Amino acid sequence: MEDQVQTVKNTSENTKVVGDRPRSASYPIVDLECSINDAKKVREKLGRGQYDRDQIAKALDYSGVSGASSQRIATMSYYGLLGGQGGRYQLTSLTERILVPTDALDSTDALK
Repeated sequence: MEDQVQTVKNTSENTKVVGDRPRSASYPIVDLECSINDAKKVREKLGRGQYDRDQIAKALDYSGVSGASSQRIATMSYYGLLGGQGGRYQLTSLTERILVPTDALDSTDALK
């Protein structure tokens, strides 16, 4: 059974209604610079490859998956720094271009 999602315009914010439950709109919890630093931590501590949410949370110095760590992981995904499927995540090629640019312009272009 699939829930119907409906966007409702409110004077103070956009909310989504899933079933009977209103949900607030998704916004990044931290700015891009902080999210890039998070991606850098993940790369330094876990290397390149695939990781689960718990591994990423621990690389970000959380004890495990929590609301706060989930928001940081979601924010990296929002900015396109982290991609995933089926509970497995990996840093994207965009992240690699930012963290390990092939030349001075590559990192600058990736941030546009």
